[in-house]
Amino acid sequence: MVYVEGITFGVEVPFMLHAWNARGLESRKTIDWNHYTRGRWSRYLGIPFTQSEHTKILDLSQIRNRRHHLLFQGAFFEKAEPYIRELLAERRALTQR
Repeated sequence: MVYVEGITFGVEVPFMLHAWNARGLESRKTIDWNHYTRGRWSRYLGIPFTQSEHTKILDLSQIRNRRHHLLFQGAFFEKAEPYIRELLAERRALTQR
């Protein structure tokens, strides 16, 4: 299981920043504990993070209050963006080997 942050939208779900789970970094299967009653028509677009990656981004960003905040939300994103970009660049380099 990995933690994923991004956006979700659908017929019954308005466009919004959201977090959900997936079965792995490459998985296309979502596990969303908040939208499960809304049907299968929701769409998701996000970046998966392992627990250690997410913790590292929070630590490096010096985001103090870690409870219920999305990395892509306002001031949090301003702090976290450089570290998210670095992580994605590292992943890209690994897949190109």
